[in-house]
Amino acid sequence: MSPSCENETGIVVIEADRNWLSYSIHGLRDPMAADPRSLLSASGISERDVSEKWEPYLSLDPRFASARRLAIQESQSQPGIQDIRIQR
Repeated sequence: MSPSCENETGIVVIEADRNWLSYSIHGLRDPMAADPRSLLSASGISERDVSEKWEPYLSLDPRFASARRLAIQESQSQPGIQDIRIQR
């Protein structure tokens, strides 16, 4: 299986097998991580030859954690319906 998936931030390969004509890969993928299919095709493996199953998880990588923290802070600083007060 491609080492590019195994070394990609936000992707954890739990199981990878090579059969006669195909590959199977199972793992965890952070929503902010690169698309595993693009990583496979970049390493010369056809998407048709790969059976994959990815479960979502949140990586603790500092880049992803910082981006999530900023997104939360921005969403909290935007007034929502619950923050609107009617002045009388």
